[in-house]
Amino acid sequence: MDDSKLRKRMPVSTLFDFKIAAPAVAQAFVKLDPRTLVKNPVIFVLEAVTVLTTFLLVRDLVWGGHDLGFTFQFVLMKMAMLAILCLPLMILGWTAIAVVFPPAAAATGNVGPHGFSEILYAYTSQTANNGSAFAGLSANTPFYNLSGGIAMLVGRFFVIIPAMAIAGSLAAKKTVPASAGTFPTTGGLFVGLLVGVILIVGGLTFFPALALGPVVEHLAMQANTLF
Repeated sequence: MDDSKLRKRMPVSTLFDFKIAAPAVAQAFVKLDPRTLVKNPVIFVLEAVTVLTTFLLVRDLVWGGHDLGFTFQFVLMKMAMLAILCLPLMILGWTAIAVVFPPAAAATGNVGPHGFSEILYAYTSQTANNGSAFAGLSANTPFYNLSGGIAMLVGRFFVIIPAMAIAGSLAAKKTVPASAGTFPTTGGLFVGLLVGVILIVGGLTFFPALALGPVVEHLAMQANTLF
């Protein structure tokens, strides 16, 4: 039988089909059980370090970290976290809602990874670029108009608030003479640390979403597979 005829007869299932997504989400939490992770030492150590780091962060945020010899600048930390979270919350948050909201998912021109890429690109562009979208996405709907407007507002204007708060807090600080404990910002160590943090945080934030859309689509294209 011709493969094209066989594909037409087969039921179409997407990555975000409830019958597939619901068990996958449940199993993701089940696999966090330490009794399961201990079978993979690397992942088990990663979970233990993650739990410890989260506990120490919460403790220091609550009690101020006096045992470390200094007090955290709560305003700077909160504003920096707020500024960093603005983009992923708008891009990934609205994308996640759109793929499970039937009217929004139906507006895509393609199923599978390309349909996901259409939604992901639309919110990425609206939040941090010129607001364009793939031709296959019917974005002129109440959901996309409302969510896209919110994404634009937060990604382009709301993020200015924490940035100005950080600038104001730093401007109010007194100049302290350099000493042996000063971390210079003009050397290769600071540049490497800065670039490393940007790449690691950005990669951990957006790579999973890219792997579900553009990366899968590219690999499928190389394998001559269509959705």
